[in-house]
Parts: sequence; C-alpha cells; structure tokens
Amino acid sequence: MKKRLKTLKVIKEEFKPLSDYWSENGYDRYIIYNDMVWTINSSMRPFFGTEIEVKKFFYDDYTHIDIKYGFHWHELWFEPEFIEFLSVDEVNI
Repeated sequence: MKKRLKTLKVIKEEFKPLSDYWSENGYDRYIIYNDMVWTINSSMRPFFGTEIEVKKFFYDDYTHIDIKYGFHWHELWFEPEFIEFLSVDEVNI
C-alpha cells in the first residue's frame, strides 16, 4: 500500500510540544512521545513529505516498514487517508 508521509516540519509542530523528550543533532531526531521511542535518522529524512510503498509491520514502537529500504515508520507520521464518497448521480454515470 502507498502512504504519504507528513513533512518533518509538520511532525515537529505536532509532536515536539507534546513529547517527553526531543533531541536533534544535525539531521537525526530522537523522540520519546506517549511512551514510544522513535528515531528519525538522516537516511530517512528525504522520504518525509513523499508517498512511499509500505506494509503493516509491528516492531517496537513502529507500525509500518517500507518495501524498498526497510526503514521502520509509525502510523502517526503518515498523513490521514481520506475516503471520498460518491453521490448517487456519480454512481449512476
């Protein structure tokens, strides 16, 4: 399945004020949020804000693994998925 990652700016705005611990050294981020420990390393950074192919995967505090590189991602890092409902007229066409 393809999912779009939030940008790092959005993640920082969303999680930094709520996190128990937030550390940045250059491109790496180490975050403790809601009893979860997340690491965003410099190799992962270019993928934020893009759509990637992932599969469900539950390991430690991560929920997805990407198909190509094997990085671990958390569900909260992805943009919400919207379901578009069709009207009766659209269905009848």
